[in-house]
Amino acid sequence: MLHAMSPESVTSAARPESSALPPSEAHDEPVGVLLAALFSALSHDMRTGINGIGVWTHILERLADPTAARAVEGIRRSIIQQSDLAQEISDFGREVFAAAGEAPCDMVAVIREAPGDPQSGIMPLPVQMHLPTGPLIAAVPVRALRMLLRLLLRDAFATLSADGTLEMHVIDDSEGDCWQVCIDTREPGGLYPEAHTRRPLRQTLALLGAHAHGLALELTSARRCLHLPRAADPSS
Repeated sequence: MLHAMSPESVTSAARPESSALPPSEAHDEPVGVLLAALFSALSHDMRTGINGIGVWTHILERLADPTAARAVEGIRRSIIQQSDLAQEISDFGREVFAAAGEAPCDMVAVIREAPGDPQSGIMPLPVQMHLPTGPLIAAVPVRALRMLLRLLLRDAFATLSADGTLEMHVIDDSEGDCWQVCIDTREPGGLYPEAHTRRPLRQTLALLGAHAHGLALELTSARRCLHLPRAADPSS
């Protein structure tokens, strides 16, 4: 059961105001529902790129240079898009589902490295970090956490304009014996990014990966919040 986020439980005084955040959707869906959503989103995203290939191919067949050169460039962009998507899906399967036996990790170190992760792609905007100074050991494999943060960061960036802001911070949920790693997005004037008309592929992958490791994940148009349980203290 998810616990409410209170300002008093934030580990850093720099945490942004969140009282007006949109309400979270219910995400206690069974695996079958998540898998169905996964393949639906995957099919949609793959078709988008393939349709681009088809359109430009037809133009190339009918027209000569210089339009043909533009068509070829459009085809190349679509191919790169689909190749990147296929690689991301492959990475997800390997990093999330093959990491079940790994030891707990220092989540602060993983969070700090996430925006600069080469596999996360080029981050179009800087990430403002509000994190504890010391290590926090969470009961989640490092590879799985790295992949989940990669997905959530890329999903968050996809919703922002060039003037938007993105922040990462940690909430200490002492009652639930866990930490909440939150990624918040905001547009100028305190506005929130528009809600998705359908659940994006990266959100579905993140939900599936979180479920596989027994983690809770809350999603709204402005916040992505991953709940990480504390690792057991071996000295206790």
